[in-house]
Amino acid sequence: MLANWDRLAGRTLAFVQAFCDSPLPEAVKEAALFNSSTLRTQTCFQTPDGHFFGWEGIHDDEGSCAGTCTHVWNYEQTTAFLFADLSRSMREVEFLHGTNDEGAMRFRTKLPLALNAADNGFLAAADGQMGCIMKIYRDWKLGGDDAILQLGKGCLIDQLVGQYMAHVCGLGYILDPAHVKTTLRSILKYDLKRGQATAIVNLHEGTPCALEPFCRSVPRTTSTAMSSSPVCLMRRVFGSCPAPAAVAASVLSMSASPMPRPRT
Repeated sequence: MLANWDRLAGRTLAFVQAFCDSPLPEAVKEAALFNSSTLRTQTCFQTPDGHFFGWEGIHDDEGSCAGTCTHVWNYEQTTAFLFADLSRSMREVEFLHGTNDEGAMRFRTKLPLALNAADNGFLAAADGQMGCIMKIYRDWKLGGDDAILQLGKGCLIDQLVGQYMAHVCGLGYILDPAHVKTTLRSILKYDLKRGQATAIVNLHEGTPCALEPFCRSVPRTTSTAMSSSPVCLMRRVFGSCPAPAAVAASVLSMSASPMPRPRT
């Protein structure tokens, strides 16, 4: 750094001067520069392998809350717009080191990074993980590097929960039906694990659903939107059962306690 001091200091001063000369309101410029200055504090650090990390803040003599907490750093936008390579390294840590084989992402990454693969007993934070998906899309929009979108094959498995609940509540489709069916096929294509899904219908092969005997035993509502016909709920809504293996296991675990009939 000392060897490049004059060049780096000159570029930094030029950036600050250009920013201060912009026509933005003073309050906006002040807030933006305050956020940018955090990157130069002990809140942030880089390991010898080039990966970028951050605390949630700092005390007088130590950092506060380690692990680049995903649902805290979701608020931060400066790094991606000023230092794309540092932002890219954060995505690599989150998806390649902080995410396990089941797709759960830890919201605090351990150091050294090798410790993460050996520890599978952690809680995932949904808001942090969903934010990381949005951030990797943002980074791609800013840089245009298609390679960062190939970190792994998969499809968000619960993205149609809202639509499913809309059907359960008798509201019908709130999304484009064609898009819903495409999404369901994508979930099966990218997320279905062969050998663990014998209870799940395969939309491509048309195999029968082993959940249907149980589904037939569940009391139905008598509204016009959800007829009392003893047909699998998923089949009536979507034409065939799209339930992933995780949902199947959950439904089967309910078999000992059938759903009560709704009050009239």
